[in-house]
Amino acid sequence: MAIMVFAALGAAIVPMIASSQFQQSAANRSAQAYYLAESGLRYAASLYLNESDDANRYAALDAVHDVTHRLSTDPFAFVLSFNPYYFQVDTDPAATTTLVTRFYGELADGFILPASGYLSVDDTIYSFSSAARSGSRITFSLAAGLTADVDTPVYPVARAGSGQTVSEGGDLSLEPGSGAMFPERNGSFVLGNQTYTYKEYQRASFLLTSIRRTDGSGFADFILATDEFIRLKQFVKVTSTGVVGNGDMAVSRDIVYHVQIPEEYRLVRESLHETFDNLDQWNPSSAGDHAIHALDGTNNVLRVTAVSQNDANSSSTSLIALNTGSVRFDPDRFDAQVKIGFLETATPPTHGCDPSPIPTYYSAGLCFRLYENANAYGLSFQRGNTTAAPPDNIENGLVPVDDAQTIVLWQATGNGTDKKWLAYKRIDDLVIMSDDVEGGAGGWTTTGDASGNDLWHIDTHPPGYAAGSHAWYYGINAEPRHFNTGNPNAGSLVSPPIDLCDFQQVRLLYATWYQTEPNPVQANDFDKKYVDVSTDNGATWETSEDFQVRYPDIPMGSWQEIEVDLNAYAGQTILIRFRFDSIDGNYNDWEGWYVDNIRIVGDYPLNQSTLLARFIQSASIAFDNGGPIAIDIGDTLVGGISGASATVRSEPLVSGGDWSSSNAAGTLLLDHVSGTLQIGERLAVTGKGELATITEFRAADNYIRGYFGTAAGCGTPNADPLDGHKHPHPIDPAEVHWPPDAGDSWTADNDYFELIQWDAVNPTVPDLALITSIERPDTVVRSSENALMADGSTLGLHTFGNGSLNLYFDDFAYQSIVDQPVAVSQPLQY
Repeated sequence: MAIMVFAALGAAIVPMIASSQFQQSAANRSAQAYYLAESGLRYAASLYLNESDDANRYAALDAVHDVTHRLSTDPFAFVLSFNPYYFQVDTDPAATTTLVTRFYGELADGFILPASGYLSVDDTIYSFSSAARSGSRITFSLAAGLTADVDTPVYPVARAGSGQTVSEGGDLSLEPGSGAMFPERNGSFVLGNQTYTYKEYQRASFLLTSIRRTDGSGFADFILATDEFIRLKQFVKVTSTGVVGNGDMAVSRDIVYHVQIPEEYRLVRESLHETFDNLDQWNPSSAGDHAIHALDGTNNVLRVTAVSQNDANSSSTSLIALNTGSVRFDPDRFDAQVKIGFLETATPPTHGCDPSPIPTYYSAGLCFRLYENANAYGLSFQRGNTTAAPPDNIENGLVPVDDAQTIVLWQATGNGTDKKWLAYKRIDDLVIMSDDVEGGAGGWTTTGDASGNDLWHIDTHPPGYAAGSHAWYYGINAEPRHFNTGNPNAGSLVSPPIDLCDFQQVRLLYATWYQTEPNPVQANDFDKKYVDVSTDNGATWETSEDFQVRYPDIPMGSWQEIEVDLNAYAGQTILIRFRFDSIDGNYNDWEGWYVDNIRIVGDYPLNQSTLLARFIQSASIAFDNGGPIAIDIGDTLVGGISGASATVRSEPLVSGGDWSSSNAAGTLLLDHVSGTLQIGERLAVTGKGELATITEFRAADNYIRGYFGTAAGCGTPNADPLDGHKHPHPIDPAEVHWPPDAGDSWTADNDYFELIQWDAVNPTVPDLALITSIERPDTVVRSSENALMADGSTLGLHTFGNGSLNLYFDDFAYQSIVDQPVAVSQPLQY
């Protein structure tokens, strides 16, 4: 399930952001049908809002229930249906015990109308002994007389089971059968003077699960007496079906929302996808300049057209900030992403490109927690050099490693003048495969020739080794060494499969020593030494003369380092084969061929790749002695000594031990902290018991994760956020994708990004830490910079360096959880 905010029905609903809209250029008919279904929800909202009172609102919805609405551009249509879980008085009972009610739309499939139970009318509870439906009316036989105005809401009521203690995030037991008319999911109920929500009604066990306050505030445990009444709030299931086409060719998509109405305040998800058709939602450039550019004449992108710079030797900058006055944005909890692309320019950057069109030196990416004084965090693709001549025009404090492609997390303080890198990850010269032959065959296999000669083997004989004391050797261990079998001979050394997914600029590096037929005229006609490549698991092989170990290009009798360009195979799974062929049986008394220290390295693809930052400002505790039951997101914690309480707002970051052994240790991010948790006290978890000991409490820090996505994707998407396999995330997508929310599983379906594992954090920055976990090591950066803790920040896009004019941005997007003052709750989509 996923929380969505495309539309909601309510008296005070704010204007909806067009997070996606119907376009005739939609990628496919299924997507068009989805957009049509969204349009149906928007249409229903507009009908609801334009009526003056509840009676007219319900009548408006009833009038469009199960009606097909066709667009003028037939064959596009949508159909709406409404399934309410409450009723209205149809005729005044006039002090009688017969209550006739009606409902708009239609009762949901599986709606249970019990033979007896309880109703609430005008805040008074009435029991009924029978209920009979006729069309859109239900007649109840009450135990007491009732007088009520027409259109008065009538609510289902349940009763509590045996005396119980209700805890935040815990369950509430109902009297068997009394909650028959309650919805199965996302219901909201009134108990006393407070409103609560539940996640699920488990009918078989009569349990309302995951009880929480509707307004998001915490609550202390309370005792609920047996048979206490629990009134359902207004609830409706809304289904919008988009239809594209007619007859057998029709394609349809349903969007189902479960909505409680009314509500006071709800946390809702706001999102923005900026395709740069205009700059209406951006402030004027605060450094340099920007302009909309039609990439390939079609897709609009935001191009850097000028930089701000004091002189040729100083840093150069461009910066544009989001105008948060035009969007709803919570600077304390958000995700933000942008794609970064590169263009060739008529005048190349100062240091040229490597490879084209990527400038040799540049920095570009997101700014977040960006203030008017230019203080900010940043997440950037970057390559710089602190000693370049002429300068790279990137401030030295931003560069953790010279001449390296990196993803860098950084901060700017001192009114933007003091810039320091916080964490980095190298994304070039990454070791994809490495084998120094010291650990045995390591998956390599050998094959001989038709005569049965198989001369490849691991050897420990001089002439020395490039690494360690072992190497692969093609030859015969005799004195003197040779490869003379009396006949022509050949053999192959074949690697295990090597996954080049998510890499570019791929190179094979290896060390070689050889001594073969030395005739300078025919040295390359006999005793050939090849490197071959297969992309089909060895069914066929590609042989290039460029890959041959040739004399005199590669000298005999000494160890040489060889580099082979494999970029043509980037993104594929390959086999490498070292192949020797004597061609004939003559002059084979030479020592032979050695291969050692075999490596394949590559770079991450950069052009039009996505950088994504996930930011949360949160209180936290460090804990140990955790278990034997795991603490989960949403659990309520209570200090055993202080009595202070808090809610777990993200997955526990377990850095050591394990829950089952009661020695788990790690970090918990907290929300709704009430009181002061004390170091050394045990933590009681509602419904689970005492499960951990506090070793540190921190009132507020900034926690940052980074993610990386590529235009082409790679390999087979899976449930591992740390590998390179992922779905494509191309420029100008039909839908913007995000990592799963905290508490949701990473799956093959939502695997669009790689979670960045940082290589290091800056040891010179105070109170900066890399919060690790066993499951996802080195992925969370904690920063406590005071200059970046205040209110009033926004998001932005930046560049640094003399490659700035080769850069552009596209598909900027954010999502944020905000308070929405509406009478309709946050819809839950299934």
